[in-house]
Amino acid sequence: LIYELSKYFADISVCVAKLAIDYKPSTVAFASINIALELIDNASLPLTVRKSFLTNISDATNLKVESREVYDVFMLLREICPAIVVGGNTFYLEDSAMQDTDDLSDREASPSCVCGVPSRR
Repeated sequence: LIYELSKYFADISVCVAKLAIDYKPSTVAFASINIALELIDNASLPLTVRKSFLTNISDATNLKVESREVYDVFMLLREICPAIVVGGNTFYLEDSAMQDTDDLSDREASPSCVCGVPSRR
C-alpha cells in the first residue's frame, strides 16, 4: 500500500508544473512516501515502524522530513489530492470529491477526441 500510494502521488506530481520543474524528483518521491505513510492508520503501520522507515530513507537519500523543500512538496501534494481515503489494502477518492461523469452531453468534445462521440461543431 505504501508503494501504491506514493507512486500515485509521484505520478500526479508530473502533471503539476511547479512540482515537476521546481523540485528534484527525489524530493517529490520522499514527500510522496511521507504522505502515503500519513494516510495509513497507526494500527496498520505502528509509529515505531513508520519512524524507522522514514529514518532509513532519510539516511539513504540525505533528505530530511523536516526540510522546507520536502514540506513544501508535501503540502502541494496534499492540496492537489485532499480527498484520498485509505480503506484496507486500497485507496480511493471520497465520493464528494469525485465528479459525476455519467452525463457528458453538455460538454464539448476535444478536437482530438477518441471517445467515439462525434464532435458537435
